[in-house]
Amino acid sequence: MRFISGIFVTCCLFLTLVCYAQQDYQVSGYVLDAETGEPVPFASVGIPEQNRGISANINGYFRLLVPENNPDHHLHISSIGYQRLIIPLAEVEWDQERRFQLKPETRVLEEITIVGKSQSLEEMVKSTSKNRKIYMRSTPYLMNGYYREILNIDGHTGGFTEGQGILYMNGYDRRYKNNTRHLTYDLIQWKHLRRSDYPRPDYLEVAVLLKAKDYYLHDGPLHQRNLNRFNYTVTDSTSYQDRLVMEISFKPKEQYARQLPYHGKFYVKEDDQALLRLEIEAVGQEPFLRTDTEEQDISGGFQVSFILFEGQYYLGQCGYHREYTHQGKKFDWQLQLVGASFSDQQAMFLNPHQRTVLYSEMLNPEVNYDPNFWDNFSLAQQDDLDPDLKSQFQQHHQQRLIPLPEGFLNYEQMANDRGALDFIMQR
Repeated sequence: MRFISGIFVTCCLFLTLVCYAQQDYQVSGYVLDAETGEPVPFASVGIPEQNRGISANINGYFRLLVPENNPDHHLHISSIGYQRLIIPLAEVEWDQERRFQLKPETRVLEEITIVGKSQSLEEMVKSTSKNRKIYMRSTPYLMNGYYREILNIDGHTGGFTEGQGILYMNGYDRRYKNNTRHLTYDLIQWKHLRRSDYPRPDYLEVAVLLKAKDYYLHDGPLHQRNLNRFNYTVTDSTSYQDRLVMEISFKPKEQYARQLPYHGKFYVKEDDQALLRLEIEAVGQEPFLRTDTEEQDISGGFQVSFILFEGQYYLGQCGYHREYTHQGKKFDWQLQLVGASFSDQQAMFLNPHQRTVLYSEMLNPEVNYDPNFWDNFSLAQQDDLDPDLKSQFQQHHQQRLIPLPEGFLNYEQMANDRGALDFIMQR
């Protein structure tokens, strides 16, 4: 018991460290399509000379804190399908929001033929599968991230949650098995959280989002055993950071359609066969979720993207939505997680048992509602949110969002029981 407690204290110290030093400068604004004026969601923004990078949110908004105003350094903004924008820091307007326009990259279909001569589609897909440890990272890292969760019932908002905190990204593990008892998805320590009432127990659905991420990246269309169960087709080409990117569509072969009830496409960086983006459309019950016989007309979708920064890949964003009918009502869950900054230096490796011990404390600690933080943050558009839901936020602080299982008196007791978290895994 003393050994486990020591691990717990040490890991908490690592996970609660601040990921960056004192910042003195701020650059913020919106990344927009230069032709349409529409936001470019999840664009990667960074200063390579300072090893600092973030991902814009779904509205193209970002806010980057910069410790050094060196005029010889450069701000880089890039996204799949656009020309990279490079701006010297000497030209940056500090502490003022501005609009950054990305020019769409001309798609050259002939490039597909050129690639085909050097490497077949089958070889490229196999390489992307084999290179999962590159873009998923074989070593853990810390990510400062933002989370948003919306529940719509019959077209009306029935619940709303936003959170900001530190995520421990456990990285690629070739021994991963989705059906193992220990928790395989990432750990979170919330710093800021606001949450409305829900017409159901107060579970935090971020666990479902992260389980979807692990399932589709580990057991999905790029798993070695599934490579012969899908049909793959190169459908287009584009670019990312001045490198050729191939768009590859996939769908299950007829005999595997029931076992693998989803299809989609992914974007592969041609020079290193790294996955940049994966998009999934699913119909029916997804294998990583508990089957609910009362749910009908089930459909869903998932997407995940990675950003390349200083030779390393990081999680840019992942999103999951699920629609179904239950007791005559139409439910629509929308979940989204966006990376805001990254740190490699402070993340230590945690084995499965250590992650299980930490989970009960790190996923949902007691978090106070801080209106000053949310009033100054542009994570999401709130205009269409019911005023009654906004007024509920303050009622949901200083409490756990995952209730204790029956038979446990406190979370410390649950943390010391290796099987106590199975109820979460079965959700």
